[in-house]
This record gives sequence, C-alpha cells and structure tokens, in this order.
Amino acid sequence: MANPLRAVKDGETSARRNPVTIEEAAERDDDVWQLKLARRVIARKLDDPNCPARDMASLSIRLMQLSKEISVLEARAKEEGERAPVSDETFDAEAI
Repeated sequence: MANPLRAVKDGETSARRNPVTIEEAAERDDDVWQLKLARRVIARKLDDPNCPARDMASLSIRLMQLSKEISVLEARAKEEGERAPVSDETFDAEAI
C-alpha cells in the first residue's frame, strides 16, 4: 500500500519526482511534462542518424511548436505563482 498523502514539513522537500514517461505525465494530468517528454522523444529522433530525411522537416517544426507551448504554460504558471494568496487580517474601515 502506498504511503498516505501528507503536508511537507518545514525544511523538507517533496519526494515526488518528475514523470519519466508520457503515459505517467498523462496519468498525473501534467500538461507541461507531457509536452517536455514528447519534445524529448522528437529530439532523440532528430539526433538519430537513421531518421528519414522526409521526417526531418515535420519533426523540426513540431519540436519548435512544443518548445513554444512549454514556454507559454511555464510563464502562465509562474505568473499564477506570483499571485500568491495574501493572509487575512482584520480590517478597520474607519481607519481609512
């Protein structure tokens, strides 16, 4: 049986590792890692000396598209992270 989920303690890092297969990323519903892993697969095919010349152009284009999609998703995640919730404090409207 897997360990139950719990909050990470101060000074402790998460034991969760990045997915290593596209299927694992899909199961986790992790779009960024799905794209990164797909990009890696395409990069390996492009580096393969036996990659057919007819495939090079379409693979290169898709590689660039994936890189742009990853950049957009990472920028969006960073922006959302910068909008961290603010702790609630008492508010005195008369003090304004």
